[in-house]
Amino acid sequence: MLDRVLLHPEIVRHMHSPGRAHHANRVLRFIQQVCSTATHEALRVAARQAVGRSSLERFARRWVERADVFPPQPRAAMPVVNQS
Repeated sequence: MLDRVLLHPEIVRHMHSPGRAHHANRVLRFIQQVCSTATHEALRVAARQAVGRSSLERFARRWVERADVFPPQPRAAMPVVNQS
């Protein structure tokens, strides 16, 4: 099932398969994780503006360019101290 943020007649029209809808939902969740400004309303407005051919890709690219939430940097491995 398509996320309610993406429920717009033109967007639904471009969802040709359940797999495409599932992919769109995953993209939406990723955007919400990396963009602090990606509220439901902001996403809904942007999705409606991006309707058309390859709109999901354009929509996602624009949001990823605004990403401001990143995972923490991995820590360097601590050297093993031989205590013998």
